Amino acid sequence: MGILRTTRLFDPQKKPLRIAVLFSGGASSARYVLQECRKHSSVAKKLKFVGAFSDSSRPRGLRTFEMVNYPTYIVDYAQFMEKNKKKGNERAWEEYFSRVLKEVGEWKPDVLMLSGFMNIVREPLLSEFKNRILNVHPADLTLKENGKIKYVGKNAVMDAVLAGEPYTRSSVHLVTKNVDCGPLVAVSKKFSVDKERVREMVDRGGKKGLKRYVELLQDKMKWEGDGPAFLKALELYADGKLAVKRGKAFIKENGKWKHGFFDLETGAVKNY
Repeated sequence: MGILRTTRLFDPQKKPLRIAVLFSGGASSARYVLQECRKHSSVAKKLKFVGAFSDSSRPRGLRTFEMVNYPTYIVDYAQFMEKNKKKGNERAWEEYFSRVLKEVGEWKPDVLMLSGFMNIVREPLLSEFKNRILNVHPADLTLKENGKIKYVGKNAVMDAVLAGEPYTRSSVHLVTKNVDCGPLVAVSKKFSVDKERVREMVDRGGKKGLKRYVELLQDKMKWEGDGPAFLKALELYADGKLAVKRGKAFIKENGKWKHGFFDLETGAVKNY
């Protein structure tokens, strides 16, 4: 218990939690949290956005941050890598994320919020913000097969649907070098999959229809799953109720530290 107290990730007396957003597209989960901050003063007292960084030259979500006068910075990843391709991928990646670290570091954030950031976070940013980077993934990261998480990567929703899962969920986790495998913090409510409809589309070879079905499901998850799960994870962080020990997340519930994640379906911490 004493060890957990000393390793909680944020001292709530330092409120508010300073958040920098990294995004590539619409930044929907960040928009959701910003909306909740505007609607509820209790949330706004805990969470403070200090800036937004994009790896895309024309991100759809840029206007979201410009409208509220948050500082923004863009370094197009594709252009940067093309310009530095002679250096080799490893060196170019390191230089890119050194640039990211330099820019977001000026805002002095406590945490980085990956809101649809489509690049894998690499060194030196990963080490400098150890246990201080949160990401949302459109899959239930508690599901495993042969000891490995079943649905990782960019096609997680499609993979889960094709595998016959009865529902999908959004998961928020701390970022580590193992993609989508860091300590799990919060998981959204369940989103039912119409298995009969999916089976019919697969039988008919309707790949276009199935793709559209998955896109609509994922769009629904972005606002009703990603957003609420991310908000909960950030509040746990800001309240000093999140700790990490030996690569596992612990959440304080009813005065006691519990290993597991916050399940928005049940409203309680759940072990897995």
